[in-house]
Amino acid sequence: AKKIKPSSQKPSSKSTAALPPLQEEVNVFGFASIVNLTTNHTSPCIQSLKSVCLKHCPPRHKTEMETVLSGKTKRPAGFFFQER
Repeated sequence: AKKIKPSSQKPSSKSTAALPPLQEEVNVFGFASIVNLTTNHTSPCIQSLKSVCLKHCPPRHKTEMETVLSGKTKRPAGFFFQER
């Protein structure tokens, strides 16, 4: 059987001290959410996000981006947020 050397790092407050270094983060949690622009177009937060997107949008795509962010397209659009 292969012996695993204990890590030279101090163990964290988690009870993972006995695990090999690469297996410390076994459970990874995250979230994902989509905010619909059509139903949330009056929200101050959504208005701010639209402004930032348009401010940083390349000029050749600005017209298309304005259309998508208007919330008045046949197909709904939204902001996708995710974090891990």
